[in-house]
Parts: sequence; structure tokens; C-alpha cells
Amino acid sequence: MEILLALAICALVGAAVGMMLFAMRAATSVDHDTREVTMRREVATARLSRSVRASARVLSSGPDHLVLWKSDTNGNNLPELSEVLRLQWISGSSEVQTCAAPADLDPGLDQTWAMTDDFDALTSALAGGALLPSDLLIPEVTAWSVELDDADPLAARLVVMRVTVDADSGPSEVTVIAAPRATTG
Repeated sequence: MEILLALAICALVGAAVGMMLFAMRAATSVDHDTREVTMRREVATARLSRSVRASARVLSSGPDHLVLWKSDTNGNNLPELSEVLRLQWISGSSEVQTCAAPADLDPGLDQTWAMTDDFDALTSALAGGALLPSDLLIPEVTAWSVELDDADPLAARLVVMRVTVDADSGPSEVTVIAAPRATTG
């Protein structure tokens, strides 16, 4: 009788320990982990705001892109290929990319553009090529929108970007409000 009672107590203790282990596993699984989505949100916010704040002016904005004039490095008051940064959302691969001329761009290949040029068309044609290679900025972006505080991108002083980053625990929207550092030209 004592052996049966001891076995019953051991079985109850074992069942309780098993349930606690199961509960711990469920509580620490990725499905319940908010750290991943928080990290993705923070990375997206930091990278997008840094890109805008490090730039001097917005040149173009659209449903899938933002073209920024990083700075007027040679003082001619005209944007050049080596001075622009294109942020683009590729919906098919769910990622935001940056497109910028390589640091060692041959000066003979650098292009000077007028302020009235179509910067979306110019940079879109070169994006992903040797003159304007693309790099992954933010992975797993399922939605993207850009709003400017002025209808004319050249006069815009504030950029509002909304992106939805996807994580194992579900999608999360990030809103980034940033201003270019100064007006160029």
C-alpha cells in the first residue's frame, strides 16, 4: 500500500513538472515573443530616419520610392549621381533597398542633373546596376507609404514614412517622421 501511495505521489509530481515544462516552452516560443517584432521595428525606424536625416533634400517621392539628395559635395547646386540616395520598396521580395553610387565611382561616369529632371525615372533606370547598386536596408516589409509636408518634393521639409514589418509573431506598423538636415541649393 505504501509503495502504491509513493508511486501515486511521484506520478502527480511528475505530471506537475511536465505541465510546468510545457507551459515554459509555450511561453518562451517565438509565437509569444515580442522581442523579435520590437527589434525589427527599431531597426526599421533607425535605418529609415538615419537615411532621411543624413540627406539635405527630397528630390522625388512616390508609392514605392523616395529619392534624396545626400549633399552638394562639389558646391555646384545641382544634384549628381554620386550625391543621390534612392530608397525603394520592392513589394515582390518584401524589402526596402537603398541605391547609391559606389564610393569609387569614376568621375567621368558621374551625371549632373537639373532640379527640374524626373529623379524617379533617372534613378529607377539606374537602380540595381553598376552605377547605382542596390543594398538591402530592411527585410520583410509588407507595406510602405511616404508622405511629404509639401506637394512639391523639392520644398518638402518633413518626411513621414509608414512601413509594415513582418515577423513570426505577426505584422507591425512603423511610423518614421524625419526631416532632411538642410536645404541644398
